[in-house]
Amino acid sequence: MANNRSTRSAPSAAPAPQAVTAGNYTTLQFLIANNNTADLQIPSDFIMTSPLVINGNNDITIKSQSGIRKLIRSPALGGDAIVIHPGGKLTLINIEINGNESAVTAVPGALIAMSGATSVLNLQSGATVTRNRNDISNGGLIRADGGTINMTGSSFVSYGSAENGGGIALSQTAYLNEGPQASIIYNTASNNGGGVSGIAWYGQMHIAGTVANNTADKNGGGIYVPKSSLDQVYVESTASFSANSAKSPVVLRKPSDEALYQSHIAGTTWTAYNQGYNNLDIAYNRLASSVSSSRRMMFFHGHSNPVLLCDRPHNAPVDLACGCSTDQDGGVCCNISHPTCPT
Repeated sequence: MANNRSTRSAPSAAPAPQAVTAGNYTTLQFLIANNNTADLQIPSDFIMTSPLVINGNNDITIKSQSGIRKLIRSPALGGDAIVIHPGGKLTLINIEINGNESAVTAVPGALIAMSGATSVLNLQSGATVTRNRNDISNGGLIRADGGTINMTGSSFVSYGSAENGGGIALSQTAYLNEGPQASIIYNTASNNGGGVSGIAWYGQMHIAGTVANNTADKNGGGIYVPKSSLDQVYVESTASFSANSAKSPVVLRKPSDEALYQSHIAGTTWTAYNQGYNNLDIAYNRLASSVSSSRRMMFFHGHSNPVLLCDRPHNAPVDLACGCSTDQDGGVCCNISHPTCPT
């Protein structure tokens, strides 16, 4: 596999000072606000009553004093619960960030929001971001408008919901690095990208862990990106995709995408097919007004055998009796065995 990828990470930092215990949430906020670099530990679960802010001069580690400790969104806390500003760095170890979805509904904000190319979020062993509903916006759990997300060790992004990117929504130059033991699971999007979405995105994505049980009401149960950014999605041989679902029909890759697939996708474990560009696991969309007349193979849900399809212009009338549906390039595919389907 060609080695033309570049994994971005934060510059090496000086050793962190000895851990300081924050006895309550107010003290945790105070210590972060008054220390550029801090290694903090919490002895119990805290309720987040106002946003936790990581400023551009902060390099903050939050970890559990013992076991797994939670930072839980208060029903009164709307919007983004944790905000990482450009230049800020937050590392979580044995900490669960919990959106408290049973008590908080339709919060217009992510659990963690980051912005700027130099912001960094490190989810290390035992870190979980989970249980948040952001039904009217993007990024159910994490929204990265730039910056770098590193998931290492046994870390989880799970049970989030949003319009796009039920788990993680990437935009601008955001990077996502998912390690072999990390998991993006059980997330839901009412539009595209149940697990991860890239909207107006031109960063990079490296998937080496688990992407499973994610659902999209339209495209990309696991991952959804624009076609223009498909060459920035890398899947390593250790990655595992399973039980992802999307309601749009499954469209497999075109011959013109074969070289890109071979250079970028090393994974071999997929939800239902023998390759990853299948809409259940990885979906992409080129917003084109028309597509060529080349034929391709398409699987319809509930059918194990492929149906040979033809393309029609994007704005052509859709004959439902012909089995038409939007394809991965924004055109319309139809079953050419039907007499009304053009060849």
